[in-house]
Amino acid sequence: MDPQVVQPCVECGQSRIPAVRREDGQPVCERCWDRPQRECSRCHTVDLVKALTADGPLCPRCYHDQRERGECGLCGDVAALARRATETQPARCYRCYRRPTQHTTCAFCGQQRDCQRLAGEHWVCRRCMPKPKRPCGHCGRSRPTAATWPLGPVCQPCYVRLRYGGRRCRTCGQVRPLTGRDDNGTGICGPCAGHASPAPCRTCATADAYAHGACARCLLHARLRDLLADPTGQVPAQFTPLIDELTSTPNPVRMLTWLQTTTSSQLLGRLAASGESISHATLDALPAGHDECYVRALLVRTNVLPTRQESLDRISPWLDRLLAERPTRHAQLLQPYVQWELLRKARRRSARGRSVDGLALKIRAEAFLILEFLTWLDSRKLTLAILRQGHLEDWLDSGPARRHDLCMFLTWAHRRGLTDAHDITPVRSSRDSRFLTDDERWAQLRECLNSDAFPLRVRVGRALTLLYGLPASRIRHLTAADIQQSGTESYLRLRTSTLFLPPRMADLLAELADTTRDEPLLPPSAATQQWLFPGNIPGQPMSAPGFSLLMRRHGFHVQPARIAALVALAEKLPAPVLAELLDISIDTAHKWAAYTQPNWSAYLAVRDQNSTRDRLLQAVQQTTRREDFIPIPR
Repeated sequence: MDPQVVQPCVECGQSRIPAVRREDGQPVCERCWDRPQRECSRCHTVDLVKALTADGPLCPRCYHDQRERGECGLCGDVAALARRATETQPARCYRCYRRPTQHTTCAFCGQQRDCQRLAGEHWVCRRCMPKPKRPCGHCGRSRPTAATWPLGPVCQPCYVRLRYGGRRCRTCGQVRPLTGRDDNGTGICGPCAGHASPAPCRTCATADAYAHGACARCLLHARLRDLLADPTGQVPAQFTPLIDELTSTPNPVRMLTWLQTTTSSQLLGRLAASGESISHATLDALPAGHDECYVRALLVRTNVLPTRQESLDRISPWLDRLLAERPTRHAQLLQPYVQWELLRKARRRSARGRSVDGLALKIRAEAFLILEFLTWLDSRKLTLAILRQGHLEDWLDSGPARRHDLCMFLTWAHRRGLTDAHDITPVRSSRDSRFLTDDERWAQLRECLNSDAFPLRVRVGRALTLLYGLPASRIRHLTAADIQQSGTESYLRLRTSTLFLPPRMADLLAELADTTRDEPLLPPSAATQQWLFPGNIPGQPMSAPGFSLLMRRHGFHVQPARIAALVALAEKLPAPVLAELLDISIDTAHKWAAYTQPNWSAYLAVRDQNSTRDRLLQAVQQTTRREDFIPIPR
């Protein structure tokens, strides 16, 4: 950082290049400088001065209107020219023109980058280039200006929203970007506001040109065909649904940015360039990661690939990669156990409509545990056939409590005659040590419902956990359609039951449903669900690790809160009612009831015995004389 160029601004205190100095010599940066406003010599409006001419100052809008227009030699658009054509260089519009750069040291950050000359001999990189802020004519916020329209300067978010979200103009009836306003403040299109109409698209002629003479949607269609073409230059029929779906996106400009900047689109292009048909097996052979998951979900979302149970079907290729560098004897034990014992039970659970996301994580954790145990056996020169109880206890005592989860594998191995019977029981974590008190639970619930200190998604997730004890897997899969209204009351639909929502809880869920924008790149369809907790993968909710990380990042631990809620509900509700209300199994409800409620069976047995003795005593007293009465011992 050059101290002779960069100085602390007297307004904001940040070290920036001075744009102007006060009368006392103190520097003011470009962002804090209130640029002077004067009357425009052309439209006679008081605005910032963009240029000084022989006739007087010009405002930004008049300056842009009076610029020389012509055909750009790079993109072919007829627009205002930033540079005229020369003998060696074609004419360039402002969109294609790039100021001369030089790879040198930036005067602001001191990094070696491509810099532009700012003033005098000072070179500044594009990142450090000062961007003055002006009040946006659409939203009113003070932001860097992206364009100057008849309605005034427009910031970048409003520019994208208005430029590529055209509406019907009330003056001419055409569907165009409403870049101006009439006397009543109603939005009107640019030509009706006196602004020159942009050139139409050369392909469809129904929208304004975005770049290279084509509108954003036509340009997107052309780039998708280039991306998905095979080595012969033809697009396989397999990708036709994908191109149609992506082209019909409500935001083609954002989709163009996705194509140019993301590694997921690059992976999709490499798969298409290979010339081979894409299947789930093709993607399973790729390294696991976000790009592979995103491309797979995108192909499933657009019906290029069939739907499958992703959390379970990914375990087999993951296990193959895990065992690739392991001894063969380890694979011969672990493969059949995972495939025919763990995955078969998980698929049965999935067929019954139960969530298996957490079960898939447990399968992976158990596979790692078994490999750890087999590696320990190899280090001791032991096998399952000669394993003894003393060896097993040595291994259990030398590690964490999770090693006791090996009991299922050893039971399976004993049933197949691979080892002797061993005494090992899983260790359950103590629930008492993880309880929230009832006062803490209600205090956290009131904070979620009434405080704006947390994001809306965190407030809803915490409130549903604290109020009903819903698991994270159930909360993550909630959709906007699960919020039901019946008169003035609101309900939350679960798989087979419906929960009543207090008014404040219903307001939070309705607000979350209104603000959630699932799959912003893809158009909505009848089969697409609007997740209340959308994930980064198209068409899928937030992952279990992502949901847990979101909650822990804001100081909330799901398990203690859920246990406290279930304890409070089990103390007041019978087990059948609890099972039906929270959509849990009757066995789970009975376990919570047995944990929280006293066992009344012994009391009822004693009470029945005492009642029988009392009835017998009463009968004897009625049939015998008082002097013949022999008391019955109790």
